[in-house]
Amino acid sequence: MQCSASEEAQTDGPNSLFLRAQAGDQAAWTSLFYQCFPKVRRYVGRKLGSRVRRIVDSSDIANLVMLQLALKVREYKFDSIEEVQNFLISVASDLVNDEYRRRNALKRDMTREQPMYGRDEEFEFKLPSNEPTPSQVAVAKETEDKILNHETLDDEEKFIIRRRVENYEVKEIAVEGGLSVQKIQRFLRRLRQTYDN
Repeated sequence: MQCSASEEAQTDGPNSLFLRAQAGDQAAWTSLFYQCFPKVRRYVGRKLGSRVRRIVDSSDIANLVMLQLALKVREYKFDSIEEVQNFLISVASDLVNDEYRRRNALKRDMTREQPMYGRDEEFEFKLPSNEPTPSQVAVAKETEDKILNHETLDDEEKFIIRRRVENYEVKEIAVEGGLSVQKIQRFLRRLRQTYDN
């Protein structure tokens, strides 16, 4: 059965509910919980912003507040149920502030979190592709053209370059072009050294 704070005050005095809870009376704890928990949960819900509320449930923080009271019940002395509620609101405020600090830390900055899907299907989040970007393709094509149009290259060397651009393995190029693997590797090493410097 749930009792209001005024009913408790009328029957046993203003601080008897908390004193009975301190003494270990389970019915007093239940009554204290039902009187305080909804107010704490509403406070936490109002204090949390909508962005954090998507990540953290206000009931979880309210439960932590009630747990803190239960764990340290012998250390506290309250004269009325309002003092208990004010204390719990104060603890809830501290926990909400801690959650904001934790979420806004650079490592866990909540502004960096993005949902995989937006509210509309057309705004769905796209994962990065392994395919090269258009600018990477353009740069690669320019580099290939620059190398192939170099006047010191003979037809055999141009053949090797074209096949490497097409992702052929050195052995495949050697078989197709009738060349030795070592010759192709030496040429590619020289070519890399020329363009790296």
